[in-house]
Amino acid sequence: EIGTPTLHCETRGKWSHNIFTGIHAAFGTVISAGTKNSPRVIFKEDPAGWKGTAPVVVSFTVSAGLLNLENARDTQICLSVRETPASAITLTKYLGFGKHIVFGAGLLDQEHVHILPQNPYPSPRLSPLTPSSAFGIGRADPVSIDLDEECELIRQFTARVQVENGAARGEFAGGKMPDISQPSPCAMRLSIGAHVQQVVFPYPIIGSQNRMRLARKSGYIEVKE
Repeated sequence: EIGTPTLHCETRGKWSHNIFTGIHAAFGTVISAGTKNSPRVIFKEDPAGWKGTAPVVVSFTVSAGLLNLENARDTQICLSVRETPASAITLTKYLGFGKHIVFGAGLLDQEHVHILPQNPYPSPRLSPLTPSSAFGIGRADPVSIDLDEECELIRQFTARVQVENGAARGEFAGGKMPDISQPSPCAMRLSIGAHVQQVVFPYPIIGSQNRMRLARKSGYIEVKE
């Protein structure tokens, strides 16, 4: 009945309101670690997923400046459903009329909100995988997105990997069937024999619903989610 509504996170104050669409969500528990001056957490995922008993843990990145716009006591952190005509009608009986917040907690609520520092210096960029990589497959093209007619919901992701590694290309052209698995919410692991490639998507995906298109003569693999 509810389907798969689009989720996002929000910071809400007395006069400020910010929305963050780049979120990661998974079932599991969070264990506090580190120190007060250098906090960190350990996330323990529940492999049972929807069938388990663990809550949903959501993470997203926020500029420190946005958290300092107002008094921390007046700031709420929320997980919300993106408002569309369809979601407004369907979710009214669950969330109330005109409401779209699934869960909210105060910024200073240490039981439900964990604030972690992010390295202020950019991480070194990794070199793209090339055919010279001994255990890689090849270059991964940008992920394409297919939207619905209203341009509101994502119908499908398509990721293409060029089979450029000489050994991997030989096995692939010879009929070797690629293996695929999901190591994390936003990534799929593609392998041809001993050659492995990570395919990264911009949002969490359901790996069990993947479809592969094998272009053996042209030398590429498409992963559709």
